[in-house]
Amino acid sequence: MVGYGLQLSLVACWVGGFASPAFCYHWYKTKNSVALSLYAAIIASGYIFPSSYSGSPSLKDFYMRYIFLPFKSSQRRFRHIPTKDDPGIVLYHPHGMFSWGFANGGAWNFFYYQRGFQGLVASSLLHAPGFRLLFVKLLGGINSAEKPELVRKMKNKESFGLIPGGFHEATIAYPGTSRVFLKNRKGFVKYALQHGFTLTPVYTFGESATYWNASGFWKLPEDVDKWHKAYMEHLKKHFDTYKKEFGGTEADSELEIW
Repeated sequence: MVGYGLQLSLVACWVGGFASPAFCYHWYKTKNSVALSLYAAIIASGYIFPSSYSGSPSLKDFYMRYIFLPFKSSQRRFRHIPTKDDPGIVLYHPHGMFSWGFANGGAWNFFYYQRGFQGLVASSLLHAPGFRLLFVKLLGGINSAEKPELVRKMKNKESFGLIPGGFHEATIAYPGTSRVFLKNRKGFVKYALQHGFTLTPVYTFGESATYWNASGFWKLPEDVDKWHKAYMEHLKKHFDTYKKEFGGTEADSELEIW
């Protein structure tokens, strides 16, 4: 039950953060000053921590011990982990709705906390009130995926995690399919070439099975193209190598690169 409660807290922070304008409008119209005051306190508390604060170690340990228990199984296998002397980007596929693979294999796991890595996410999440307080300040481990922060990290040789498919990848996900949104996502390859970063692809089997999506409502220089193609080929090879062992419902599927 603890694990389900922690997963619910993530979902509530994610959904509630973006729905906060509607909540505030409702409380204003109904003259609910108590709810408005409490929500204002939550928003403010997400900004009062010093920028150097990297989260509560005890809270991190608690979350990482229990949040993934509701899943029947959860294994992580890395063949390459970037280091300070060999910096790199760890790239997670697919995005999914709540990016459990990104959380379990990176952004909020011991793997990142112990090495000081961060997972980079959409900047809008960093300003969603509940999400910012819990996952940016109290747990730490994530930062903005906007270009200035990405370039700053690469200039400083700081490794990080990224979901290159972004939320576009979530819109094409569907149980029983294996899809990544990658054909025209070349920016990470360009920056890796410019700064000498390695690229480590990570595929999370079972991510597309964690929610149901109503599919159907979506209709650089040569070196960049070369290595972008090589990355897609490596990701597909990586997928095919492990799909029988870890794929579950995806064990007989082919990876679709959109």
